[in-house]
Amino acid sequence: MLLATAFLPVPHVNTGVSLLEAGTTGNLSALFQYFRQEWMTDERLPLWNVYNVNIRTNNHLEGWHNRLNRKAGKSHNGLYELLQLLIAEQGVMDTLIQQVLSGNATVGDLRRVNKDKKGCGGAVWTNLDVTTVIKRNDHIESCPVDEHLAYKMEKRAVLTKRSAEETKSIPAIYDEEASAASAEPSTSGYFPPFKWVKSAMYGHRAKRIPKLPNHRRGPANPGPSASRHILVFATGYNIRLLAAMRTWGMDGTFKIVPQWYQQLFTIHAFAAGKLVLAVYCLCTDKDIGTYGFKSQALISRAAALE
Repeated sequence: MLLATAFLPVPHVNTGVSLLEAGTTGNLSALFQYFRQEWMTDERLPLWNVYNVNIRTNNHLEGWHNRLNRKAGKSHNGLYELLQLLIAEQGVMDTLIQQVLSGNATVGDLRRVNKDKKGCGGAVWTNLDVTTVIKRNDHIESCPVDEHLAYKMEKRAVLTKRSAEETKSIPAIYDEEASAASAEPSTSGYFPPFKWVKSAMYGHRAKRIPKLPNHRRGPANPGPSASRHILVFATGYNIRLLAAMRTWGMDGTFKIVPQWYQQLFTIHAFAAGKLVLAVYCLCTDKDIGTYGFKSQALISRAAALE
């Protein structure tokens, strides 16, 4: 009956559990005590509560894979091309999870991106490092010259320089610089949006990436299995989130994976009644043994993170 409390409104869960707990003794009483301590905290309760939730799980999973296929733009991307896609997507997922848990957004909110409006025909020429303006065209009267162009160019140069020199993820570098920029309220509003500098940052990062190997045996990827050749991408937070769930959503896509892999397999978790992506796996096989091995590895990793 404890499982049924997941269908109660969050404010009523405590009352429902108290009614079920009344009169219990011994092991049953200990079970209720454990349930309250581990699963009824303010942080965890919304993760498993499904009151008034209506999710068409299969459509959601297929929709995510279709969007990723469109972002890739071609079949059989190289390993490092796919890594760039997954890194960018994980930045969105981290934000999405936090917004969903705080109640400020739904899964669809971060997918509604408006196209930029066309600007005037004015142009600016800079040096190769984009730190100095060499020449600029006159702008039409309805499109005044950007007074904060120098500030934007300076920040863009810092972002691309750090992307080329550091090993941190691109979203992490951007977040650090954006956070630092917020200390100056007079200019922080002109800090370049991520979508304006993302391509340049990844372009500078690509200069550091070694040449793509011709076979999956090329990269040195140490792991417990020498035969399955599974690559798993996930944050520690996402693995712990997944381990706390009784139900996982899973799906796979085949179009965009590097040629020596069979499938990009994804695992999704329920957070505050919403389905969010938690783990990406590149697999060379599509059998039950591979899926079982992968699931057990995630469970073991979650235990190690506790």
